[in-house]
Amino acid sequence: MRTSKRPIKSATTGKKLVDDLKPFGKLIQTTYRQDSLLSKSQLAKFSQTSRVMLGAIQNKVDTKLVQRPLDMTAITYHHDRRLMQLMVMLPSGERYRVYEFVEKLNQLLLGEITEEIFYQYQQPKIFEKSSPKNIGDKTKRANQTLKQRLRQLTESKLQLTQQYQQLKVALAQKEMVLREQMLLNQELTQKLQILCETNATYQFKIKKQQQEMGVIREQVRKNRQK
Repeated sequence: MRTSKRPIKSATTGKKLVDDLKPFGKLIQTTYRQDSLLSKSQLAKFSQTSRVMLGAIQNKVDTKLVQRPLDMTAITYHHDRRLMQLMVMLPSGERYRVYEFVEKLNQLLLGEITEEIFYQYQQPKIFEKSSPKNIGDKTKRANQTLKQRLRQLTESKLQLTQQYQQLKVALAQKEMVLREQMLLNQELTQKLQILCETNATYQFKIKKQQQEMGVIREQVRKNRQK
């Protein structure tokens, strides 16, 4: 259960609650939020505690509601899942949001409104049902949204496909360049190997010729000495 040190005020006008309503206001403030629903056990505990707190101010309420008395312990609570709100159900059948009930009850105890106005404001709220036209409009808008989303997805798919094709072509070109470079490298390697072999052959021939020239010079020298 949440706790709060904020002043207990009405959720609609921000006006401070009378002392008699502060415990009930505190209960709402610490156990209920307008954007969520209570669990089954929380709702049962909330209802039980509410009967005790509101039952304590029954006499003061009776002095304000003379023509149409309100049994504070007979009030029930339930969730309106369409509105995601905690609703109050009076024994006479009126139903409304819990914060609105606290607001009008606070005004009644303050003497700001009369019994007639209290019940005038607490008439059952008739929630507008979706007419076929409204449903048709919603369906039309939903279809338009889906068509727009489908169009966006189609455009995105075309763009991605185009990018993929461009990358595929670029990759193929790079692979072709690499293959050409590899073939060129192989060709250069072969030529270099042939040059090395040719050079080795020439070096061998030159060395052999130098040896033969050496032999001839030696014979010429010996012939001169004779």
